[in-house]
Parts: sequence; C-alpha cells; structure tokens
Amino acid sequence: MNFEHIWNLRKNNRDAAESLSKKLNISSTLASLLIHRGITKEKDAQMFLYGTIENLSDPLLLSGIQEAVKRIENAIRNKEKVVIYGDYDVDGVCSIVLLKECFRLLGHEVDYYVPNRFTEGYGLNIEAIRHLNDQKYELIITVDCGISSLQEVELANELGIDVIITDHHTPSEILPEALSIINPKLDNEQKEVVDLAGVGVAYYLARALCKNKVSDEELYRWLDLVALATVADIVPLLRDNRLLVKAGLNVMQDTNRVGLKALIDKCGLTDKVLTSWHIGFILAPRLNSAGRLENAKTSIELLLCDDYEKAKFIADNLCTMNNNRKTIEEQIYKEAVFRINNNVDLENEPAIILADDNWHHGVLGIVASRLVDRFNLPTILISWEGEEGKGSGRSVNNINLHSSLAMCSEHLEKYGGHKMAVGLSIKKVKFNVFKQKIYSIIDESRSEDQKYKTIDIDAELNTEQITPQLIDEIRLLEPFGEKNSFPIFVLRNTEVYDQDLVGKNKEHIKFKIGLNKVDGIGFYKAEFHSLPTHLTTVDIVGELNENEFRGNKNIQIKVLDMKSSYIPDGFNYTKVNQIIENTVNEIDNGSPVLYVYPTYRSLLKHKHLWKNYLRSNKLIELHGNTTYYSRKRTEEQLVNEEPKVFLTTTAYLEYYLKKRQLPSVLKYLVFIWQKVDLDKWLNLQKRYKIDTIDFPLANFSWQPKKPLIEPTNYTIIYANRSNTISKIKEKFKNVNIEAGVKENLKRKVIRQRFISSQPSILLVDGSYTDKTIETKNIKEIFLANAPFGEYELMSVADQMCATSEMEVVVLFSDNEVNLNKNYLNRKYPNHDLVKNALSYFKYRSDLLINEDKDSLAQKMANYMKCDFTVFDLIPILNILMDLGLCHVEKNGSIISIKFFKSVEAVLNLYDSPYYLEGIAEKEAFCKFEKVLNNVIKWCD
Repeated sequence: MNFEHIWNLRKNNRDAAESLSKKLNISSTLASLLIHRGITKEKDAQMFLYGTIENLSDPLLLSGIQEAVKRIENAIRNKEKVVIYGDYDVDGVCSIVLLKECFRLLGHEVDYYVPNRFTEGYGLNIEAIRHLNDQKYELIITVDCGISSLQEVELANELGIDVIITDHHTPSEILPEALSIINPKLDNEQKEVVDLAGVGVAYYLARALCKNKVSDEELYRWLDLVALATVADIVPLLRDNRLLVKAGLNVMQDTNRVGLKALIDKCGLTDKVLTSWHIGFILAPRLNSAGRLENAKTSIELLLCDDYEKAKFIADNLCTMNNNRKTIEEQIYKEAVFRINNNVDLENEPAIILADDNWHHGVLGIVASRLVDRFNLPTILISWEGEEGKGSGRSVNNINLHSSLAMCSEHLEKYGGHKMAVGLSIKKVKFNVFKQKIYSIIDESRSEDQKYKTIDIDAELNTEQITPQLIDEIRLLEPFGEKNSFPIFVLRNTEVYDQDLVGKNKEHIKFKIGLNKVDGIGFYKAEFHSLPTHLTTVDIVGELNENEFRGNKNIQIKVLDMKSSYIPDGFNYTKVNQIIENTVNEIDNGSPVLYVYPTYRSLLKHKHLWKNYLRSNKLIELHGNTTYYSRKRTEEQLVNEEPKVFLTTTAYLEYYLKKRQLPSVLKYLVFIWQKVDLDKWLNLQKRYKIDTIDFPLANFSWQPKKPLIEPTNYTIIYANRSNTISKIKEKFKNVNIEAGVKENLKRKVIRQRFISSQPSILLVDGSYTDKTIETKNIKEIFLANAPFGEYELMSVADQMCATSEMEVVVLFSDNEVNLNKNYLNRKYPNHDLVKNALSYFKYRSDLLINEDKDSLAQKMANYMKCDFTVFDLIPILNILMDLGLCHVEKNGSIISIKFFKSVEAVLNLYDSPYYLEGIAEKEAFCKFEKVLNNVIKWCD
C-alpha cells in the first residue's frame, strides 16, 4: 500500500506574528514559526530564542525530590550500600552514569544494575530485587523506570530496602509504595519540567543533591549526558528540555568525557558542529546497540572510561554491534513487509500486529517505527520465547498506544511507555484475544483522515524568499527535535530545471527550482523523477538548510514530498483538477489541447489559473487580439500539432473552422465559463472529447448603492480603474491591491497578506488567481466600478468558493456603464469608423506611411471630424492587417504602415478575427448591462 500524504498548511495569524516580530525585532516568518510552536507571548519567545541554562527551573519544584535528597544524604552519611537501577537504552545508560558520577563527587561510590533485556526484560523484576537484597543493598534508586513496578517495590519494602523512583513514563492510577517518587508527570502544574526525559529527572535530582556543595560549572559537565539522552528518548524539546539540550550540545562540542570523545571521533564527527540530528541518527544508535543486542554495560563503561585507547576499543565494538543491529533489523523489516503485503488487509485493519518465534526482541522498536513510517498504521511486533512474548509498539499521531494497551491490560503480563511508544509482555495463549481487542479500541479512536499520513507545513514560501537571512533565522530555532521539528515549508507552482537522478544506485533526485535556481535534493526520492515536470509546475514540501560541499556553501531544499501542482493537497479533486490531468495526459501523448473562452477579456482574466499548474512554455494564446504575425505563427504551431494548450475564444474558433479543420491528433476541447450549445458544436462532439467548466453555483442578491465604511471584517472590492483604486487606498487602512498586478507570484503574496490579516480589504479586478479566499466565508462583494461582463463577477465568486446566495453591493452610478460601453466601442471600432479611416488612407494615396503616431491620429481626426486618438488608430490597423491590406511596425513614437493593395477593395470585416472578438465582447457586456440596469433602478 502506497498511502498518500495529506498536506496540512498551518494557519498563520499575521496580526499576532507582526506584533511578536516588532516586540522581538525578528522577521514575521520567524515570529510565525514561534506561534506554530505555541509560543505567542514575548516573554516565552525571549526564553525560547535566547534562554540559557541559568533559566532552568528549580529542581525542588519536583514533588518527592526533597524526601529523596534527605534519604540519599543519610545514606552517604552512614556509608550505606546504594545501587542505581536503570533501563538499557540511552536514557537509562546516561542516567546511571550521571548519578554514579554525582555520588562520586559527593564522596560516595555506588553501584549500578541494568537488567538483561532478553532474560529479565524492562524495569524492576522480582529476581533482581532478591539478588540485590542478597548483595546487602540498602537503597535502590531507579532511573528511567520503576513507575509501574508495584510488586517489585512491595517486595523491596518487605526486605527492608528503601526505593527511590526517578522516572518519566506515564504513571498508572495506582503508584508503587516507594519511599519517594520523582516523576514530572505527577506534577502537571509544572509545565516547564513535565516532559523531562529520565536523564532530566536524574539531573534535577543531582542538582538538588549538589546544591550548596559544588559549583554550577561542575554541574554543567553532565549536560553532554543530558543532551544525549533527551534527544535519543524523543521527548519534546521545549521549555527546560530545550535549555538542557541547547547547553548540552555546546558541552558536547568540546567534551572532556573521554569515552564520548572516542565515539565522536570514531563516527567521523570530530570537526563537525554537533546538532540534535547527529545525536539522534549517529551517536545514540551506537550507544543503544549494546542494550539491544548484548548488554548495556558496554555503553555505560564507555561513558565512564577515562583511558582514550580503551575507549577507542569500546567505541569500535559499539560500531560493530550497530552494524550487526542494522543487519538484523533489515532482515526482520523485510520479513514483516512481506507478511503485511500478503496477509494484512491494510484498507480495513486499523493496526499492524505481528509476532514471530525468530525475531530479535532488541530491534523490534526500530522495525516498528519503520513500518509506521511506511504504512501509517500503529504497529506492535512481538518476539516469542516459548509460551511468552515480549514486544514493542509505535504509534501514529492522535492514537495513544499506551492508553490503548491500558484498556486491554487484562490480556497482558506487563506493559509501559507513553502514547507513541510502548513495550509489553504477553502469554502466547492470549495473543489472538488481545489482537482483536486492541484492533477494536484503535478502530474506535481513529478518524477517516488518519488513514493517511499528514505532513504539517509551517509556511508557504516562494523562491525569492529563500535567502541566507532566512537560514540564519531558522538556526535560532535549534536544537530541533520532538515538538520543535525542523520547519517545513511548501513552495507552490514551481518550475523545475536540470532534473537528474544521482547516487550510486540513482536513488536520489536533484534539480533546481525558480528563476534564482535554488538547489533541491530528495534523498531516496527517485520516484519523483517520474513526475511530468516538463509539462506541469510542482508543489514541493521540504526543509531549508545550508549545504557545504568542497568548501562551497549554498542553500538547498531537502525534499520531503512533491507533486504536480494541479493535484490537491488532500484528495478532493475538482473539475479543474481533472481537466488539467486530462490535459497533461493529452500533451504527454503528443496532442494539442484547446481551451475555449466566451470572450478575449474572459480569457485574459482566467488564464492566470492555468499558469499555476502548467509550465509557461506549454500555454499559448490564439485569438483575434494577438497581433497578425504572432497569430499566424501560433496557427502554424497548431497546424503542426505541437503538444501545447492553445487558449482561444469562441469567436476565433468559429472563424478558424470556416477556413480549415482542427489537427487530426487533437482530441480534447474545454469550453470555459460559457453555456455551451452542444448542438452548435455537434460535429466537434462527434470527433472530440469536450469538457466544460461552468459558472459557479452562487446566486447573487443585488443590493442598492450604499456607502462603504471602514471594514470590521474581510472585505472584497472589485475595481478596474486606477483612480478608483487610488481613492480606496487613500480612504481605508490595510488595503491589499491585487487589481492590475500581472505576475501570479505577486498576486499570491498579496492574497496571503489579505488572508492573514483582519480587518482587511482585497481589491480585485476579476482576474483568476486561485481558490484561496475560501477560509474567510465572505458573503458579499462590493463593486466600486462596473465589470465588463458577468464572468468577472463569477471569477471572484468562484475564488471565494461561493455556493450559496451572495450579496453584490453596487457602489457605482450608471455613468460607469456608459464609460465601459465607450471603452469597448473605441477598442473595437464599428464598420462606419473603419470605413472612414479607409477613406482617409485613400485620400492620402500613400502606399507607405512613416509618421509619428500622435500626429497621424490628429490628421485622421481632422479629416474625419471626430474625436480620434492613437487609442482609436491601433484597433483599426489591427483589422486592416487581419484583412491583408497592410503591414504595421512600431518604433517608439513612429509608426510605419505599408499597404499591399488598393483600399478600393470590397471589405468584409467578418474576415477580421479582431473585429469578431469585438462583437463577442460587446454582446457579453450588453447582456450584463441588462442586469446592471435593474440594479441602477434600485440605486435611483
């Protein structure tokens, strides 16, 4: 099953971001990233960005710690025999080393005990308690375990051994009767410390023990251990955890810990700036490998070692074990995938639960994590040892696996962990019942969209925003980890260049994007090479970083996901999405496609939409408003069956079909925003696949003229005249002017600014950008000027996703309608004006006119005795060129007209595509004028 991703773009509170930006003197992008992490107050943001180890919470805030300190001080004073009992993962290992060194600093040597993963399992166990009693221990201090060990603590109490539990795992309702329990999850009011890892709890205990006894500098030397385990245990890197890891990475960079230094050297990280990534993916797996395959004592001894040569030997051994671990892990992973693909109903079963006699228990958690990543289902893997099994589970977002286990605990011997990761023990005889029970529990708690993996996206960027300054700001958010993940950005409608597969087995993809050619790299993303990037734009989700290669630094985006832009972020295909997909298939097969509009102006307003999804070199206009020679070149491309989308009009298509047939390979036509009379196109219907994009379903409720006041919400205003736009900008605050902007990228930036600010005005001109106003649930449109047709109004409504009644508030007078009519009459001259112009040229009897265009227009005005300017001259020349009478060239203010034949010829203006476009344009406005006349009566 190749599950699909749902892209979830987090909502941006622009006002809050701007406020935080000003208070902290940071960019609004960084402020937005902080807000997405739940950091909205100036004080909290200051702490997140600039907090230091001195800002840590007082350890005495943790309940139980004072009792623990008192008992430990008594043990040191009386020279009692003390043992630290820990888990076998990195968290347990580092906690043991930290407390052992703390006791040594306080002048008291202690021992440690780590249960064998394979013979004893996780946490305290009865046999271990009896063994420790035999060894005469008087005090047991647990680290990273113990919170669910009721029977074991009860036995220790009976044997006269005091138990101090330090743990961070989720407590059950009934707690062990230990002398003291230190667990931040029992202190829910203390938000700064609630997510501490086991090592964090141990460190706070050490701070309390050492208070007024040792210097802060001595305490800081343990922060390398704290950072290691906190990152490795995947606890949220917020609040105190963030301060601990941030400081710990600095300590680790120049660590005096001989064993850790040897491991860093062995891993080739000596000269690297260490990050949480190096811990999570390089250092921690090697330290974990001992506990997974053999005994965690190896890792403990490495971190305690003060002999570099001995430490190198241990580090080598750990690296070897880690390689063995990866081999075992890969084998189990492949076996599990095979069984899942052949035996698991991935569409209906809510979880993956598998068991086997031959699986190595030590790597089951890692394999479960990989299976969750691949199949997006909660996964539990169990290894049988005779009649009992030990297992590990990993979960997906919004499924609390620990709670799920708790609801079927009667079928388990033991379980523990937290909502995303669990461990368990179970009798084989209870496996099937347990499996059905937990299936039922998980199925009830998941929603439909949890069947798909969601990628949470922090912000939408364009390539122009990808700068070194942005990279520097991203670094301020380090260290990254759980709940403070690396910022994820989406780049929309991007053209890809220089795409190639790289790597030994061509398993990675690299390319460049945007006009500034930003590098993109997708590790193990070779499947994206098959995307039709030569035809479509793409949307890319990824992380921005600075890559250094051979001394050269450059910004790159590490690709996490990628798709053709026409594919929606979720799974809700619209008619437009399907049409573009059909178009891509046609072009990919070598066939041209026709998109047919009712008028040239409707094409002009709507074509922005296609630029979002199709590469610019695959879109070409073919209509009467293109120049004569440009149109002829485009016609030639159509005749030659070039695989492109030809944007045309009904008027031009009718003209074309009277002269010739469409290419034989052309099979697909799309009629856009017009009520198509299919009977009229009956012959086309028989030969071609015809699709339509209809008007949106909005019903307009026209409202009489009323004054526009300062908005208190989101407001959409249509305007098509520059003086109107200027007046609105001067009168109101927070006006976002999209009207008149040609570039899609700029239009989107303006619209994003509008969406993320309230109250706010968006000035539009009917051009189609994208459906990005829908979140505002706007119910009215203000018309500051008269539109030129119903389609301009429909365009705005469609982008607002209007499907119900919408109010249209008219702000203009009937004079606006007359202005539009005059404009169209001048842009598209009637027969009499063309005839009079020809009369002038006949009067001059020049086959070549080379003259200043203003001067020529004035001479024609004087001859025809009418108002006539260059604005009137150019359309007439367009018509004459269409009719083959002349050739026109412009050079600055000079216009050159060369006539080919006598102007005495009988003219048929219907042979001019430009003239035909004018007829269609005027008819469309005339139809709309009838509607407006009714509204104007209301205004009167």
